[in-house]
Amino acid sequence: MKEFLKLIKRKLLRFITWVLSPIRRIGLKNRDFTIISNNCWGGFVYQRYNLPYRTPFLGLFLPAPCFIELLEDFENNMKKDLRFISIKESAYFFKRKRIVKEYPIALLGNKVEIHFLHYKNPEEAQEAWNRRKKRINPKNILFKFAEMDWCTPELIKRFDNLQFKHKICFTANSYPNYKSTLKLPSSYGSIELQDEFNYIPPHLNKYLNDCKEN
Repeated sequence: MKEFLKLIKRKLLRFITWVLSPIRRIGLKNRDFTIISNNCWGGFVYQRYNLPYRTPFLGLFLPAPCFIELLEDFENNMKKDLRFISIKESAYFFKRKRIVKEYPIALLGNKVEIHFLHYKNPEEAQEAWNRRKKRINPKNILFKFAEMDWCTPELIKRFDNLQFKHKICFTANSYPNYKSTLKLPSSYGSIELQDEFNYIPPHLNKYLNDCKEN
């Protein structure tokens, strides 16, 4: 019964997206953007507009230290191969409370862990990563970070210092000295974000339109 209800819910959400996506795309001039996100948030954006995925950062998450490590040498890191490890080899295995099942984990280089949370096995994760990596539009990228998964104020500072022109960091706390942070209204009293996936910035169209290089 639970599986049947999940199926109905998925079909209902797809129908709502199909109905609303043309309205949401009004004013969205940039439609071939890439979102590099520390988790699945980018996937929700593509689904919201009913647009093709142009990023390999889907169905996965990166611990905050790993995501910043990735971004600080993004171009070179993305050229490296994935090396899959066991879940117990993860540097975050004993720290993570949400690990309730085994899923593929890979190292990109020696330090960047990628947790393929919604993939069945390494082969599926590898195939999707390689296929979607080819779709990255290097001249049309929005980099998105979030205050969660072992994030610290120091990591937020490092993200804000990155030279990427188009970046945004969703936070649970206020960081008035940083230009890239956006405190989510639903995060009051939280140490880190909990419901980030339900949040769409009110000016998302503008964020995305500004990413495209002229």
